[in-house]
Amino acid sequence: MDLKQLNSEQTLAVNSTARENLVIASAGTGKTSTIIGRITKLLSDGVAAGEIMLLTFTNKAAREMIHRLELSFNKKMLDELRAGTFHALSYQFLKQSQDNFYLKSPSDLKTIFKTAYESIYNAHLAEELFSYDYLFDLYNRSQVDDAQDFGTWLEQKYPDADAQVLNFYVNISDNYEQ
Repeated sequence: MDLKQLNSEQTLAVNSTARENLVIASAGTGKTSTIIGRITKLLSDGVAAGEIMLLTFTNKAAREMIHRLELSFNKKMLDELRAGTFHALSYQFLKQSQDNFYLKSPSDLKTIFKTAYESIYNAHLAEELFSYDYLFDLYNRSQVDDAQDFGTWLEQKYPDADAQVLNFYVNISDNYEQ
């Protein structure tokens, strides 16, 4: 990449001595060129590709930036560059840091919840049950609300509910978590 094509603000970002840089700009203002310029400068200055992390919001943006870098640098070197979306790189780091880490798709989680629900429902044949769909939604809402305990969360949301019924729901969530 020819760094002479950049405007003064882009050049300032490319030549920054800061270890981390955050580029925020509107669409069409040259963010991609600036980031490519910055990575080009770092690699040209001898920074190892494995020491560089390129975070984007979309896979398309990550692919585009890697493609542009491949025009100036060999692919083998760029393979060491950590590049991708926030989600993809976070997932990679979690997998590396925890031996048994895996993510389930939302449909897989719902199937697991339904199995937990049905095993407890069939064992107790309780009445006045929420459907598993509704209970799954409640459970997920409790997680979004960062509830420490699903039972306490349910009691707060349904203060007039029968304690035995709420306990039944908690048993389902405990079964699901296990």
